[in-house]
Amino acid sequence: MLITATNTRALGIGVGGLPGFLSFKIENYPMVFISMAVTIAITFVCTIIFRKVTFLNKLEPQLAADTAAAAAVAPTNAAPTTAAPEAAQVSEETLYAPADGKVVAITEVSDPVFSQKMMGDGFAVQPTNGTIYAPVAGTISSIFETKHAIGILTPGGAEVLVHMGLDTVELKGAPFEVLVSEGDTVTPETKLAVMDLDAVTAAGKQTDVLTVITNAEKVRQLSLTTTGTVTAKTAVGSAELN
Repeated sequence: MLITATNTRALGIGVGGLPGFLSFKIENYPMVFISMAVTIAITFVCTIIFRKVTFLNKLEPQLAADTAAAAAVAPTNAAPTTAAPEAAQVSEETLYAPADGKVVAITEVSDPVFSQKMMGDGFAVQPTNGTIYAPVAGTISSIFETKHAIGILTPGGAEVLVHMGLDTVELKGAPFEVLVSEGDTVTPETKLAVMDLDAVTAAGKQTDVLTVITNAEKVRQLSLTTTGTVTAKTAVGSAELN
């Protein structure tokens, strides 16, 4: 809007984004850079604001509610004592294979969003059948409308995402049958969903089943102790939590 209102004209259709100033005359650079700064500032502020709007952010409010509920029922009848400050408590969550298939490190997944750990650390299984089990014990905190992903909150506070297939959000739930509901308590013996591997493959998508701990600040260390071919419900690693 500033570019238009000040009649700042480009020499032609050129590159976009930050290098876009190269399309303008040098005398127009001050207004171009001011417009860029305004764009960055507005985008930053809007991101912070919209992230806090509940209906635009379905997963985190539910996880926060589950955490608050767990804290509310924590035992409070301990006798008051005068003691030395406690060391930071560390808990550990065992990670299990959610499907029969080949376990690989998350860095080997072809989607860079996962392989570069932008979503968090974890692992993947290249499944040989479509029955998907819970990779951890905990409570179902979120089920995506497109059925391709399920959130689990563990007793230690880890927010675990089970993501079935790569880019499968585009399939709008067609190849998936979810067998649990939000609020259900699950263990590695619990069947979460059934994924039609043939349908996912026919749609040109990969069938990798990812287990990702999305609240990375909670994870002190994640160890993958087993790779290669495994059966579902096999312990394949652990996550040490702060």
